[in-house]
Amino acid sequence: MVRVLFDTAVVVAGARPRRDPTRIRYSADLLTRWEAGRLRGIVSDPLLEEYRDVLARDKSGVAEDQQRRVLKIARDRTVTEAHLLPAPPYPRITKDPDDDHLIALVTVSDPNYLCTKDVGVLDLHLHRDTVVVAPGVLHGVLAHDDLVEGAVALSSRP
Repeated sequence: MVRVLFDTAVVVAGARPRRDPTRIRYSADLLTRWEAGRLRGIVSDPLLEEYRDVLARDKSGVAEDQQRRVLKIARDRTVTEAHLLPAPPYPRITKDPDDDHLIALVTVSDPNYLCTKDVGVLDLHLHRDTVVVAPGVLHGVLAHDDLVEGAVALSSRP
């Protein structure tokens, strides 16, 4: 199963109400996939706390029921790697020291993808064996994998 570390901005974007029904909401689709168990999220206790804090801010625009839903997904459909995460300070990998905890978590948990909207983190492209991608790119990769999986299943029918 694909293992994904979601940056907080992706989680918040996925939980916000839909404003334009004609636009594909990649972050929302990724949250739905996570909730359905079609991918495995990776969090640490500090990252889960960051999700909780940012979702609860008035300016996040996320309703309380959606906040609870997202936190439930993060708790129930996740590999928690908190015991592996070293204490701060973390090595400087990105330009923004606030993002270094994500890279530290990547280092100890080895996800397939780090999904972020942060340009400074996206600039890494790859950290160890983890591909750093925007939500739209990850959505495309997973949709492609779904098509391949479906084609294989169809071709193996008697």
